[in-house]
Amino acid sequence: MVPFFCSENEMSYVAPLKDISARSKKGAAATFFNLYTWGGNYYGELGDGTATLRNSPVFITSDVGTVSAGFYSSHFIKNGQLYGMGINYLGQLGDGTTADKSSPVQIGSQTYWYDVSNALDSPHALFLSFESGQTKLWSVGGNASGELGHGDTVSRSSPTQVGTAIDWIVVDGGGNHTLALSNA
Repeated sequence: MVPFFCSENEMSYVAPLKDISARSKKGAAATFFNLYTWGGNYYGELGDGTATLRNSPVFITSDVGTVSAGFYSSHFIKNGQLYGMGINYLGQLGDGTTADKSSPVQIGSQTYWYDVSNALDSPHALFLSFESGQTKLWSVGGNASGELGHGDTVSRSSPTQVGTAIDWIVVDGGGNHTLALSNA
């Protein structure tokens, strides 16, 4: 989803639907701001409070603007707040723990998140935030190849800002690597 910035501290979205991320036999879709999930659910990545396979869409929550499904984990943004669910052995959910979650758990208390990318086949996630006119990039999870972008190979279980740039546009994670676009 492309953010449309209304003022220095506000934003809204051009469309109520982000590009659908469906990876590794599961899907997640934000349709009319209602989140539905289905498919494999080995570690609770569908967020329905179980580890039961779902072969048809299950309603999870409303008021969702952005979704991403990845390596047995999922994230979504609801009213600017970030939520994660699923496998968490390297802290890839970002809640400060390494415990798996089968129901959505809020990541921090910030209300300025606007985009998320769960890496495909790699236990790391990437987030974009917008606050006070600045767009920042954050990363969390496994970091064996330096994919978190912090100049080391230390895993992180809480979102950590990548560098000092404040003009990120879009980010995406792959198997042990990350791509991002910036205005700089």
